[in-house]
Amino acid sequence: MKTIGNGIILILCFLFTSVGAQPGPGNPMMREKIRERIKTIKIWRLTEALELSSPQSEKFFVIYSGYEKDSEKLKEDKLQLLRKLDDFSTDKKKPDDELRKVMGDITGVEHAESKLKEEYFKKLSDVLTTRQIAKLMVFEEKFERELWQTMRDIRLEMGGGPMKRKQR
Repeated sequence: MKTIGNGIILILCFLFTSVGAQPGPGNPMMREKIRERIKTIKIWRLTEALELSSPQSEKFFVIYSGYEKDSEKLKEDKLQLLRKLDDFSTDKKKPDDELRKVMGDITGVEHAESKLKEEYFKKLSDVLTTRQIAKLMVFEEKFERELWQTMRDIRLEMGGGPMKRKQR
């Protein structure tokens, strides 16, 4: 797994230098290119980490892609609801009923996320061994943590300081 971090560092350095000619990191095209390259790297590293056979790989990535797409949609829904809740909670004119409704909607999305993950692992059990699923769970956590750490380190090295929250 140590090679995951090293690979991410090298590739992110390449990404930031290869798209450096484009205007700033806020450029949506640049962000999308970086996102797509990270996705490609993740798939490549995942295939390697899970030691997938060709038939497994074909079946796995259909399930994986569907889960990722559905999961992203739910994350975006939850983020929008949390922003709405933030706005409502600071507005003293909003009645408690509206706050409760948004809080209920957030709980509903969280339940949907949990159900989606449960279905995802059930589908995976038809394609992967228990050991491969365990490796997948560990891989996902480590990849995410190392990616964020690497991005933070690159920003610090580039003089960008700590990550700042995006203003709405």
